Amino acid sequence: MKVFLFLLFFSIDALANNFYSISGRLDDRSIRFLYLYKFENLFSRKLVYRIPVIDGNFYYAASLEETDAYQLQNPANKYTIIFVWDNNIIFDINAESFTDSVVKNSSLTKELRSFDSTRIAQFIEPVRRLDTLLTLIDSRNYYYIQLKNKRDSTFNACQKGYALYGVNYIKNHPDSFISLLQITYCATVFVSDEDRKLIQSLSERLRKHSRARKVLGG
Repeated sequence: MKVFLFLLFFSIDALANNFYSISGRLDDRSIRFLYLYKFENLFSRKLVYRIPVIDGNFYYAASLEETDAYQLQNPANKYTIIFVWDNNIIFDINAESFTDSVVKNSSLTKELRSFDSTRIAQFIEPVRRLDTLLTLIDSRNYYYIQLKNKRDSTFNACQKGYALYGVNYIKNHPDSFISLLQITYCATVFVSDEDRKLIQSLSERLRKHSRARKVLGG
């Protein structure tokens, strides 16, 4: 009976304190640890824990103050998965291609991946395809010059489209953490006035997030 009451109170306390877990398996059983980082921005992250991996399985749980972005890294090859810790998340990790790993039970990670894949397909892949074609043509060839000009104009258009897509996404999703993450992806201190305006346009819930407060100085 005492054990039951302990588990009951522990469960209630866990729910009250946003106690979430990450767990999963790797297809490479030689890996002994995964590093869990809190992703602050593109240039900064904070080590949270070195998670033991036993027979290809791992588990870690913590009480989270707020939803935020994190990274799991294989210390052997530095491959990394970025995810949003918003639930009890399950990973199925491909050790040789972390980007192909499956992340379950995280709606915000799914949204983040959809956002990234759409933007890459629309504004990065067209330039990559032209770059590949340029490597196949002799630079002295007349068609090389034409293709190079097309590549440059495509790059300029995609660069503008890439930025505009992000801004429009933020404006159309003012209550999504992914919007806040995009604004603070590169930094949370040195940001433009436009970024501050975008944060001000977010929902009150997101403006109270630590990422927003760092930008707004609150």
